[in-house]
Amino acid sequence: MRFLSCPVTDLVLKIGSIKGERFQIEEWVPEEKMVPYKEWLPDDHPYGVEYTTHVFHSENLVFTSKSWVSYLSDLFNVSLKALHLDCDLHGEEEIDSVMELISEENRIEAFEIKSEKSISDCLALSIINRQNATLELNLSFKPQGGDTFQFDFFRHSPRFLNIDHSHWISLEQLVDIPSENVHLCRSNLSNSDFRRLVKMWREGWTPAWKCLMFESLDELNVDSYVRGLTFENMELNSLQCGNTILSKKRIQVHRFRSKVTIARGAIIKSGYHLVRESDESIVTITQEKGRIGWFYIQKNDPTANFHTRIHTRSFEI
Repeated sequence: MRFLSCPVTDLVLKIGSIKGERFQIEEWVPEEKMVPYKEWLPDDHPYGVEYTTHVFHSENLVFTSKSWVSYLSDLFNVSLKALHLDCDLHGEEEIDSVMELISEENRIEAFEIKSEKSISDCLALSIINRQNATLELNLSFKPQGGDTFQFDFFRHSPRFLNIDHSHWISLEQLVDIPSENVHLCRSNLSNSDFRRLVKMWREGWTPAWKCLMFESLDELNVDSYVRGLTFENMELNSLQCGNTILSKKRIQVHRFRSKVTIARGAIIKSGYHLVRESDESIVTITQEKGRIGWFYIQKNDPTANFHTRIHTRSFEI
């Protein structure tokens, strides 16, 4: 198991494989590593310092983990902030024991369920319904039930919702998700679904989420969403803000193309800033790598620069 601190005031627990024949700490001096804060810029600044200590035990790993969480929480007067649970390494009884670390009195910021295999819907839902992450929920597994897998988004609405296998989410469910940032990899959503979202927004609908990324089943064509509208082409990689867009009253659509380069490589984004005439709100829609689409509602502040994001999935397809 690994105890992580990033920064020093955060306590993060990752429960992993067992090593050794007895309880031992190989090195009291923790490993120090720079890690990125933002998943959509996985190789770039800003970084934070992560301190890692490996603790080995050969008998009851979960019991030892819980004991150390309690000990370190009391020692440093900090609560558990994040829990990463690899279901491939534990049976249901052990998982139940791990989930006892979470309670209404001890709300965590980030929670991840991870599995390289398909896990049963019953087990997955049991875990999801007991977690209470406020900042980030990562579902890094493939539901066994396929399209029939469901859970209550309104009961679990952290700021960031990241789903690795989101084929079970329909457009009707998506429009009601209350999380502020939604990232859907391997989805069953299509180009026509993206077009429908844009049409709904232009007609007055505003979702609870501010930023959506999804991986489409088919090739996206954002150009087809704005046919018949008055548009202008913007300069490559030019910085824009609300005032720049709103000053051109007769133009509804602003077409742009930008290149974003990070350590892992470069991504070409093409898309549009759309102005809704009824309230002068602005949304940015983009596509990249053919099937990755973004729907980003810009801030109401007319002086704020527009932002777009990158997700690690763009480097995997």
